[in-house]
Amino acid sequence: SMETTFYGVALIISLLLCWSSWKSESSGQQQTNQGPIVVFEPGSGGLSELHWRGEKAVASLSFAGKGEEQTAWVQAGKRERIEGPQTAPAGDDDDSASQAREPAKPVYGEPALRSFPGGKQVAELIERFKPLVALRKFNDLDAATLSEMGLDDPASSLTVSSLSGKKLELSIGDKAYGSSDTYALETGTANVYLLSSKVLGALRSAEGRLMERNILGFDAMEASEVRLSAPGGSTRKLRHEGTHDEANAYWSDPDAPEQQESTDGFMKKLLNLRAIAYPLDTERISDDQVERILRADFPGKPAAHIELGRVRDETRSKEDEPAWDWHARTQLTRDVWVKVSRNSGLELYDNLQKLLDP
Repeated sequence: SMETTFYGVALIISLLLCWSSWKSESSGQQQTNQGPIVVFEPGSGGLSELHWRGEKAVASLSFAGKGEEQTAWVQAGKRERIEGPQTAPAGDDDDSASQAREPAKPVYGEPALRSFPGGKQVAELIERFKPLVALRKFNDLDAATLSEMGLDDPASSLTVSSLSGKKLELSIGDKAYGSSDTYALETGTANVYLLSSKVLGALRSAEGRLMERNILGFDAMEASEVRLSAPGGSTRKLRHEGTHDEANAYWSDPDAPEQQESTDGFMKKLLNLRAIAYPLDTERISDDQVERILRADFPGKPAAHIELGRVRDETRSKEDEPAWDWHARTQLTRDVWVKVSRNSGLELYDNLQKLLDP
């Protein structure tokens, strides 16, 4: 019938229009049905360095080890916004026209940097670069399209190097409409990629997300013994018993078996110390500022140590009642003093004398 023919023609026209629109949007885009779009393959050795220079934050990662054993030392910081001069109000005298105006876009200054060992999210980041894969690839984009992607004057960049000598430099543009995925232009080429938010998200907030809070640097079950020492010369050697069964392992003092419960509790608190803040690189605590409370040395494998100390907080202290901030350092923090919680510091301090002088 005529009605059936009419709807059939309308359906064909609609399909042709959809196909034409799809072809237009796909112009210059590499299809992914032939496999992943590899942007960077570091090789079996892994990464050597990674540098993020963002509009609001920066991060540099230096990697140690190879392959699955890679770790990272991170230096990161946020940029503070620099407020420009206020726009002159209407009706001012003629000189107002020559007064400076607010910048068209916010301006951010140089960041204050802090350094720290990389945590779990660094391990996840390393995995995302083995290899680095894009969601999409675009070729031969015109200037207008690059501008729409924020790649005509990019405010951020990412540089990655591998132990095998490979290097990747990307200019980072805007996020894609309706998502957190981001456009990136490979330096020296016309290659534009759409990168997953999971690649860049941790770098944009590296100061918080990449930080390792556990300052121990090894699995507590690997420690078989410890030597505790205090500044006054008191020492005590403890043993880690039953390490083959983590659920029932405990620390004991051969010279004071009756204190097994308090000994075990003390060591588990010590081994569970967590950093609440790493200092700015320009504000690190010097040794002469710290009153040493305790040093714990773990011989054998792993060969490690923990030092606990306190620093008088003049802003909270009273003449006859000092207030303290508590700090610790280990081989993992590269012997930089990092702040730990006051409760943890106080608990360890209160129980220390019972162990050293049973």
